[in-house]
Amino acid sequence: MSFRTGSDAEQSFCWSIELPELTADEASQAVSAIKGAGLASEPLLVDPAVFLTLHLDRESVETLLAGLAVGPANAVSDSLKESFEEWLAWRGADPASDGE
Repeated sequence: MSFRTGSDAEQSFCWSIELPELTADEASQAVSAIKGAGLASEPLLVDPAVFLTLHLDRESVETLLAGLAVGPANAVSDSLKESFEEWLAWRGADPASDGE
């Protein structure tokens, strides 16, 4: 499940919660409970059979970004690079600094 933050600085990014081993019905119940408690108006239920959700740490993102920089450019790699760069910039890292 993902929840958008209220701050303008964090608007593009959202918190997420891993709830391992839930069934689809249990996940739906969790979403209903979250909505009912007023914690989020529109939590996003993500079906792992349909979506690959990667929870990458900063080092992994930097490593993948470096790999994408040396490979051939295409729409997919450019989109991934842009997403990684935006996330690193939001976290206060300069993607062009090579982690320095």
